[in-house]
Amino acid sequence: MAHCTDAFSSGWNRMMKLAFQPVRGAFWLKGVLLLFLMQAMQYCNPSFLYGDLIREHREADQLAEALIQRLPYMLAGLVMFMLLGIVLGFLSSAARIIFYQGVQRGTFQIRGDFARHIGSIISFFLWNICIIILAFIAAMLVGGVLVGIMMLLGAGSNGVGIGFMLLVLIGLVIGLGLFVLSTLYVVLLDGVVIPQMVIEETGILAAWGRALSLLTEHLFEFIGFIVIRFVIGFIMGLIIFVCYFVMSIFIMLIVAGGSGFDPSSFAGISQSINSFLMAPLMLVLTAFLFPFPLLSDAYSLYFMRAITGDSRYQPPNEQDGGGAQQPAGPAPEPPFSPAPPRPPMEPAAQTGPVHFNDIPVEAGAPVQAASPAPETPAPDFSPSVTGPIDETPLEPAPEPSSSPERPIPPTVEAPPCDEDTPAPPEPPKAQ
Repeated sequence: MAHCTDAFSSGWNRMMKLAFQPVRGAFWLKGVLLLFLMQAMQYCNPSFLYGDLIREHREADQLAEALIQRLPYMLAGLVMFMLLGIVLGFLSSAARIIFYQGVQRGTFQIRGDFARHIGSIISFFLWNICIIILAFIAAMLVGGVLVGIMMLLGAGSNGVGIGFMLLVLIGLVIGLGLFVLSTLYVVLLDGVVIPQMVIEETGILAAWGRALSLLTEHLFEFIGFIVIRFVIGFIMGLIIFVCYFVMSIFIMLIVAGGSGFDPSSFAGISQSINSFLMAPLMLVLTAFLFPFPLLSDAYSLYFMRAITGDSRYQPPNEQDGGGAQQPAGPAPEPPFSPAPPRPPMEPAAQTGPVHFNDIPVEAGAPVQAASPAPETPAPDFSPSVTGPIDETPLEPAPEPSSSPERPIPPTVEAPPCDEDTPAPPEPPKAQ
């Protein structure tokens, strides 16, 4: 259970940081809009097609006649309801995928994430349609089985009482089983399958296969995860139910004039409330409960990070190999450690002259003796004759031509030195 508690703690810190540290108006507005689109399907209530008929015609014959008279309008309204349900279902699927990506990134980029995850949105939308069809078929089959059991057990003398009691017991068992299965399905879909489709960009079938394999490998961790997710969803659902009930009673009192309204008109009033008045009030309530979906999705992302070891499930500023966010700044210098002393070199026995290529490269390597150089034969300068010898005598070389003698310049005699002529003074000597 360590992964559950650690992931919940990290998810709580993530929720507080996104919602309140600091409070960002654009982030809240986009998130509340996405949450409102996720719940858009609950405002498509087809009971407006037949609700007034049930209130006005209590007898079966009158009800059947009224249904036949209004059948074309009901078919047209049913077609319009189906088209509206398809549009709102697609928007709900897109909002769920985009909301998860925004919680992981920390910002909501609706247009960019819609274009990026269009494949996952379509597959998730088609999956929801298939589940709705299968759930309708299963409900019809279970209802038919229960009615058949009641009719079979009601054939005896005390069949009515026994059949009713057994029917209630079987209904409780089936209801409890459906509740457990639906809770497991919703938690696995919303907490394990959709994160894989958003973060790893896998298909929904592949995501379901991996979710089931992770469930079998980490059974006890998933039990804790399902319990915590159920508690978060139960608290949120309880607050929504109480607020919805109080607002419904308040609006019914206003519609009925404050007193004296007929309780049989509760169905009609609730339809009008759901269609016109409760939508803006639920938008305000969604803004009030905005931190709960943030906590639920952040908890799921950190839980998937813990059991898969994939750091992509964490926020981008924490994807550093699985650790916490490191502070920005220069990396600390490693501590100084002196180099280890070298081992002493062992003298090697030298058997010949040492050349430069014999100097060891590494410390401690032995000195190899140079191999004796091969003896090079002395060059032979004797002429090599390969043909007949030419015995023709060589002509004597011409004598060099005699060059004209240069004239000798005349010798200039120095004037006689008179003894009375004083000699020139000698230059001073450098001291």
